[in-house]
Amino acid sequence: MLRFLSIASFAGCLFIASTEAAEPETTYAAPTQAYARINDSGELEVISRRPVHVVEEKQRIVMVKETRQEPKNKTVKVTKDGKTSDETAVVTVDVEVMVPRTEVSHVATLRDEQFLERYSPSTNGFRKSYGPELSIYNLSGNPLSAVAIEGRLHEWTLVLISKTGKPLHDRFASVFKPTTVVIGIPCCGPVPPATDPSSQTPDAALAATKRQAGAVSKPAADLANEIRPQLPNSKQPTFAFASVWDEKTIALRTEDEKIQPEFYTISGRDGEPQLVQRTIETRETVKFPTTHVSVTKVPNIEVTTAAVPSVLTAETLVVMSADGKPIDPTWLLNLQEGVLVIVPPSTVAPGFAVPSFGPPRLVETPQSAAAQPVPIRPM
Repeated sequence: MLRFLSIASFAGCLFIASTEAAEPETTYAAPTQAYARINDSGELEVISRRPVHVVEEKQRIVMVKETRQEPKNKTVKVTKDGKTSDETAVVTVDVEVMVPRTEVSHVATLRDEQFLERYSPSTNGFRKSYGPELSIYNLSGNPLSAVAIEGRLHEWTLVLISKTGKPLHDRFASVFKPTTVVIGIPCCGPVPPATDPSSQTPDAALAATKRQAGAVSKPAADLANEIRPQLPNSKQPTFAFASVWDEKTIALRTEDEKIQPEFYTISGRDGEPQLVQRTIETRETVKFPTTHVSVTKVPNIEVTTAAVPSVLTAETLVVMSADGKPIDPTWLLNLQEGVLVIVPPSTVAPGFAVPSFGPPRLVETPQSAAAQPVPIRPM
């Protein structure tokens, strides 16, 4: 397997306007998928999976050498009334023994967990109390109002999540169904400005009020008994531009970007650290023999190795397994018919697991008390 990787990054301040370059209107960051609906209280609910740091306690039994003082019977000669006799006395001796101990350590790992988040109705859409309004788009990048999607998200629906908060690049329009909803939920973003009543148009404010007033809350018992959809535990697929070289090699080129907040000390700001948004772009190309990849067309139509060059006469955006395993059918529900799905050999490095909170520690292992020798009195 051949692999090429390039990384680029550029920074733009969250709180300081930059005049050097305008923010791109769309993002080519690979979207993720989630379940979303507008509940009876008018809130937007989103069920998603994301990695979290989990600290686990691990234990194992180890044998440790110790020196113990143990009682031992010893025969000694005792002279009494002029007579010498043997008696048994108890003496203390040092003994090396192997004893079990429980070794306890803490290990930090990354694990995908399912989360349910709720966003309250706002003037123009939905928002968290501490964040700006969410942006909702169609695949063409056009904003959608909350009223426009209310009917489409009445029940739990699989949607796309833009992790930068921006509309998706039009390349994804060739992969997903035209009716797919895109919700922009950035990993970080600017602090929302103070609410300015003058900026709220009467129509928008009235629409938000109607949505809240028309919402009928369910009893707590009904909410507790609701069955929420479960996202698959498998990794979500990613996207790559696929092409065939020499009819025997398939090249998969991925492009992604992520936003990483960092603190910098910027001159002219009283020397105070400022939160700066750094956008990191990654481009990677991997190559495999065509005999080492599995290729299918939605809905699950196999493409033979011999037919791969004919379906990839030009570089094509495909859906690609992120871990070398077959993709769960749930992640394919929003794909257009005929989209190529490729499962290459795994190129994912093993998940990290690093000891934390210092070295392992030994604790006492409960065990039954050892039998003690009993002195033998002379007859």
